[in-house]
Parts: sequence; structure tokens; C-alpha cells
Amino acid sequence: MTAGERELAILAEVLAGNVPSFERTLRSVRISVPNGLDVRSAHVRVVADYLAIGVDDDFIRIPMTPRTAQKIALAAGCVLPTRKIVDEVYRAATVKLTSPTFAPGDGMTSSGTFELHERAIEERRREVGGRLGDLTAGHKKDIVISARLRVSPGRLAIYGWFREDGRPIQPLSTVHDDKYVDYAHGVRLVDRAMLVDGKPRDVVDVLRDPVLSALLSDEGVVDPAAYAVGPHL
Repeated sequence: MTAGERELAILAEVLAGNVPSFERTLRSVRISVPNGLDVRSAHVRVVADYLAIGVDDDFIRIPMTPRTAQKIALAAGCVLPTRKIVDEVYRAATVKLTSPTFAPGDGMTSSGTFELHERAIEERRREVGGRLGDLTAGHKKDIVISARLRVSPGRLAIYGWFREDGRPIQPLSTVHDDKYVDYAHGVRLVDRAMLVDGKPRDVVDVLRDPVLSALLSDEGVVDPAAYAVGPHL
């Protein structure tokens, strides 16, 4: 397949429901409340692992472009995470994984390298005793939404991929354009429904609120439709 054909195939498979069952139950993550914010508690719900194609005994955590990721998020009633949400998910994860880095080059974007990286992740998950469906984090760079995309449209924002000491390998970056994807990229879906002080709120509204956005973003207000693929959120 060409890169474009692969993206179309990924989108078609996920929207057709070809997703493992362990990713069909969302996990609650308690969000730390910044000082000075008149909020006692906040919780979001996220997919337990990076978005995968397949079934529980035969799947691949599939890298994709941010536009494909946002199309899937829209269809699922979800948004992509911010840097702060990535950190909160990692903090809350019951299974924290590392994954190997491969040599830079054209192979980074090949489906074969995607598969090699997946095999390495699964080997490490089994070594630490992680169960499918546990909240699992650290093993990919998240495709994120970021305030930087307001001044750098058409770019890809990525962040994460944690070391064993809990430090991210990848700082927040918009170096690549939004057509770029490599083996280390992952998609974590965040449900739009969240709780603030026990009351339901829409993540989209919170991200756009000048005050409450601090719950979910360390960059201020963030546009949840940053990758602009269709109807606005």
C-alpha cells in the first residue's frame, strides 16, 4: 500500500469495528487540579491502551496521521489528548511500559517497522505481567492537540514515550507536518464526557473555557478540532 492507501484502510477498519474487545471499556483517570482553581475533583475516561486494529489475540497498536486519528475520534464521540492528559494517564496507569527506539530512516514509516515495534511492546507487556485492558501507558508518542497548532496549522503535535524513570523521551513537538507518521506514534482516545465536581461536563467545552481549560491543558485554551477534518466539534 501507499501511505495514503494505508490511512484509508486504517480508517475503514476502525470505523467498521475491527478493534479488540479490551479497548471497548473506558478507564477513569483522576485529573490533578491546579492551585487556585475553584474545583475539588475532575475525572476523564480514556481507552485503556493505544488504539489497535484486530482482536484480543491478534492485534496491532496502529500508528496513523493526526487527521485519521481525529476522524476516528469524531466518530467515537471522543477527542485526542493534550500534553497534560498524557501525563495524567501515565501517572494513573497500572501498567507502565517502555519500548525500543529503532534507527532513523525511511524504515521508520513502514508497516513492517510498525509490526516489529508492536512485537517488542507485547514482549515487554508480558514480561511485566500487564493484562490487556489494564490502563497501559508509556510505550508510544501520543498524537496530541496543542495550543501551538493555532500558530502552526498543518503540523503534527506529538508528546510522550516515557523512559523507565518516568521522563518523556519526546517533548511536545510540531516539527513534522500532519501527513507524517512513524512506528512510535500512538492514538489515545479521550471520551468527551467527563466529570467536574461530580457533575457531567463536555471535554470540548472545558478545553475552550478560559478558566476550566487548566484542568486538561497546561497551555491554556486548546482547540479540540485542531486537525480540522470535517464538522467542528
